[in-house]
Amino acid sequence: MMEMVECCVNIAAGTGFARLAVKLSETARLYTADLFVQYEDKTVHIKGCAESIMDVMALPIKPGVCIQLKAVGIDEQKALQAAKMHMKN
Repeated sequence: MMEMVECCVNIAAGTGFARLAVKLSETARLYTADLFVQYEDKTVHIKGCAESIMDVMALPIKPGVCIQLKAVGIDEQKALQAAKMHMKN
């Protein structure tokens, strides 16, 4: 059984979260690992589709907060690193 890897990412002030949601969805399509975003008590499975983008955007995320990115699967480390990189760019 695989363990989930995770990290905390700060959302920069002035960052448009819609753009970040799209980037997370695009990243999810590139890996077999399952990606998740967790904020407060809600977790969204990023599936690489428009529905995932809307689910992420529905989270009450505001600039300056920290969100959890999680990944589980064969290439979980690579998926998490790519998601983290996209969140910072």
